[in-house]
Amino acid sequence: MGLDLYALSKHLDKEVHGRQSQDEFYQDFLDKKFPEAFYQDFDLFLEKYGHRGEGELDIENERYAENPRPLLDQIYTSIQAYDENHNPQKDYDDTNKHRPETFKKLYDLIPNPKEARAFEEAYQLTLNFLLYRESPKYYIILVISKIKEIIMERSARLLEKNLIHDPHDIYKLTIDHLSQWLEQVDTATPERIAEQIKEDNALKEQFDSWQKTPIFFDSRGRYLTSERKRKDQKKNELYGDSVSYGKVRGKAKVMNSVNEKEFYPGEILITKATDPGWTPLIINCGAIVLEIGGMLQHGALVSREFNKPCIVGIENVTSLIKDGEEVEVDAIEGVVRLLDRTE
Repeated sequence: MGLDLYALSKHLDKEVHGRQSQDEFYQDFLDKKFPEAFYQDFDLFLEKYGHRGEGELDIENERYAENPRPLLDQIYTSIQAYDENHNPQKDYDDTNKHRPETFKKLYDLIPNPKEARAFEEAYQLTLNFLLYRESPKYYIILVISKIKEIIMERSARLLEKNLIHDPHDIYKLTIDHLSQWLEQVDTATPERIAEQIKEDNALKEQFDSWQKTPIFFDSRGRYLTSERKRKDQKKNELYGDSVSYGKVRGKAKVMNSVNEKEFYPGEILITKATDPGWTPLIINCGAIVLEIGGMLQHGALVSREFNKPCIVGIENVTSLIKDGEEVEVDAIEGVVRLLDRTE
């Protein structure tokens, strides 16, 4: 999806569209001022990915087909980025090209023939798995989006009769209670439905009130922290796990959601975790630092595909690192260095 989005940006002129503000850029999109080929490919993109979006596992969240603005913001960012030195498609192709050479170097280091064959088999299985790893989630999200369409279509009468004022409140009802009120739509009142929403949504309200969900906790409610310490620890260093190797310096961009703020190429993406909606940002970033996850977290997988240094498992990293400060992501040693600080 990220590469397809990058390909869309290639239809546009950096000298023309790259000098606009994001709002001006989006207005030009709405006014059909882009090349016709862009709109044709954009329609094809929505056919393929329109059911996706940030936080897509939550049925309530917006899909790209419902609101394309997040896509246009990411295309805008890509326009600022692309040149001969920054080409995500080339980075992706180069990684695939050099993978067999890297495998051969590692294979030659294994003296035991049996272990070498086992390594080769594991390598081939991994390559085959990577081709399909995104498919199950793609179709699960497609089903969720179709269920959302059905719910919105069936719930239209609740909105038309002003029994529910905010469409998002529909998702605060359980499926059973939603069906019940749809059957009783002629006798229902806004007050009775509001009372039901409050009852059905009580646990989620409690969950949303938590300032932070612990990374680990046991059956007794004891928190297990992931704080890392080293004997030679420096006060401006944070430690985590390297899941994609490399070393990069750049400005930190701390984000809680994909479209929270403008993201510029080469910046270091600092966030809690990612899903496929973050892929275009990962393509353009210099490196990634995540609070949670491991080798199979989405951000870790995509960072390896695009050869981006990535460190995971630094608790509270979105609070510890300040937006805009200079950092070094050393994903060889698993260290994030805060270069603007001595403490």
